[in-house]
Amino acid sequence: MFINAQMDSSLIQYLTRAEVPDLILLISSMIVANSLLIICSEFFLLKMMASMALESRIQIGLLLLAASQLWFAVNPLDFTWGWIGAVLVMSLAEAILFPTMNVHIDRLAPAHLRGAYFGAASFYSLGFAIAPLLGGFVLDHFGGFWLFMTASLLCFVVIYLYRILPTFKRPNFDDVALEK
Repeated sequence: MFINAQMDSSLIQYLTRAEVPDLILLISSMIVANSLLIICSEFFLLKMMASMALESRIQIGLLLLAASQLWFAVNPLDFTWGWIGAVLVMSLAEAILFPTMNVHIDRLAPAHLRGAYFGAASFYSLGFAIAPLLGGFVLDHFGGFWLFMTASLLCFVVIYLYRILPTFKRPNFDDVALEK
């Protein structure tokens, strides 16, 4: 959520500080493009990707999210269609990632711990709360390029973590349930 929240907070700060021409029109266009693409493509994308493993869908979504952050990092300030294009790529990532992550958590969780898993997963909303603060700090000290490069790098870290996730030994929750 931290990476996705950069659009709602830090990207707006960045564009405002840079005094991008027609800022209000640009921001409203990005929001409309984001909303329309998600509404129009989410079910189609999920249907199209239904035969893929959840982990593969998550990795594709993360790659798209990383690509959008790289695009934000290198897009010229006055290239309006570039900003909208980066938002569209990010929107595709959202349309894939958000529903897929919930299904993944549901499948990971043992039945008697499902509520705890979803509760723990809701900590992702901390990223949404922290994004304006950390994003603003990075903007102040390093600039927009490094903010979005860092967000892209974080996507690759998460991709790596998803890749190694199957190698971790999971506890046997059935034994815990039987002991009660």
